[in-house]
Amino acid sequence: MAIFTRQTSLDKIELPDIVYKYRFWDDSHPFHKTILTNQEVFFASPLTFEDPVDCKNLTRYDLLTDDEIYKRYLTDSLERHPNFTPEQHKAFAVHWFEKSPLRDKASVREYMEQMFVQLCNRFGVLSLTEKNALPEMWTKYAGGHTGICVGFDSRLTFSFFGGGGKVNYYETLPIIYPSPRHSIEEQIVTQVYSKEEKWEFEQEYRAQKLFFTNNATNSDRTIKLPKAAIKEVIFGALMPDNEKQALTTLIASELPHVMMRQSSLNANGSITIS
Repeated sequence: MAIFTRQTSLDKIELPDIVYKYRFWDDSHPFHKTILTNQEVFFASPLTFEDPVDCKNLTRYDLLTDDEIYKRYLTDSLERHPNFTPEQHKAFAVHWFEKSPLRDKASVREYMEQMFVQLCNRFGVLSLTEKNALPEMWTKYAGGHTGICVGFDSRLTFSFFGGGGKVNYYETLPIIYPSPRHSIEEQIVTQVYSKEEKWEFEQEYRAQKLFFTNNATNSDRTIKLPKAAIKEVIFGALMPDNEKQALTTLIASELPHVMMRQSSLNANGSITIS
């Protein structure tokens, strides 16, 4: 599962040229319009997601056996106290094993849930997709074909935010084990970029952002992109003519480099983009 972060090279990540965001375009969704009027996108907290398990598949510290807990403290001693004798390493591991909260499974679960909430208050996700002609997406996220679909330069966008990649879909979400079985990076990637198969119709890519505040506000989570990141805007098949004309004028004036395209509904329910 290759995910781009500031510690990895974007060249090693397979990305489509353009990733898309479906948006309503009416007066009842004013914040949707800022994607074009202000070139703004919103990094939502996982606590607000519609999917009740999205990003909520926590690392299973409660599955650690006593032997694994002991070995974790032994490894910790070897790393922190390289000059200890074997007997001292063993004594360190036994001491912390006997005091370890990891042996209280209920407390571990409660602690992990508390840490998850704290993380979500500082963490945001921008959901995108590689497809611009998905009927379910136009229906669900673009006002039943009355909205728009905005295409972004994927490499410029992911580079600007410093992290992101493709979501993987599973019949059953994978179990995430503590280190060393799963590295910290593997734990985070699996937690954030794994969803159940019922959401596979979204064909999602997502960008991620960590905020340097304990409780990111909506203002913090609203990020302005370079205009150059926006490559195209697709009008919904049922978008009212007056809305389309106003949007055409806006794009021509503020985003003249952006390609304007039109979607149309076919008799079989599929969508054609011209």
